[in-house]
Amino acid sequence: VSKPEEKAEKNKRGKQKGAPGFGPKDHESLPIDEEKIYDIDESCCPDCGDQWQPVSEEESHEVEVSVRAYRRKHRRKKYGHFCKAKKKWVTKRAKKPKRLFPHSIYGISFWTFLLNGKFSLHIPINRLRTLLKQKGLDVSQGTITAGFARILKLIAPLYAEIKRYSREEKAHWHIDDTGWKVFVKIEGKNGFGWHLWVFKSDDVCVFVLSPSRGREVPKSHLGDSCGVVSCDRLAANKKLGEAIIYAFCWVHERRHFRQ
Repeated sequence: VSKPEEKAEKNKRGKQKGAPGFGPKDHESLPIDEEKIYDIDESCCPDCGDQWQPVSEEESHEVEVSVRAYRRKHRRKKYGHFCKAKKKWVTKRAKKPKRLFPHSIYGISFWTFLLNGKFSLHIPINRLRTLLKQKGLDVSQGTITAGFARILKLIAPLYAEIKRYSREEKAHWHIDDTGWKVFVKIEGKNGFGWHLWVFKSDDVCVFVLSPSRGREVPKSHLGDSCGVVSCDRLAANKKLGEAIIYAFCWVHERRHFRQ
């Protein structure tokens, strides 16, 4: 009776034992923010008493990361004089600094930090608040939520222009969708299953979040566009117009042939 063949042991993920390494990464692009000079403790040789003479310096680098919250003070100069033409005392102040929101005490870098953490790194707002609190800045949930709502109104025209550029000035789109949970109750819809659609061209990418996976979503974005659509064999991606040429994904085509 022959012994069963032993299964080859699977390699673990990551760098394998004995494989050559890549060495330390180069961080020469980082600016030098701080420079410290270190000197020896004694000025004379403890054995013969002769004075130490400078020969050379040994240089090394260390990468540091500093994240801090701080206040920026604005001082507006104010001038005044007695105007002979108006026959009264008049004053004039320097212009106010530009801010993202009028009368807000939070600068652009504050909102950039929150937007990047929430939508790029997918960090919940409460954790971002904890990070800021560790740096001495305590911000309420309502302040951040209200700020995001105001930012949405500011970027709405930009989003509309990106959609127009994708629809009218492009002729090749890669279309796909994936499931996306949105915990909002809609009349006539059971559950919270939405769909995140993507329309990608060579230099622009449009995301559309919709409760539907029907043909009206890609059709509403492309409109009467003329070009090539690369997509899977989802029924919603078909019949988008007579001016559309379909280039179906070969992985899905292969699956169709095998079936």
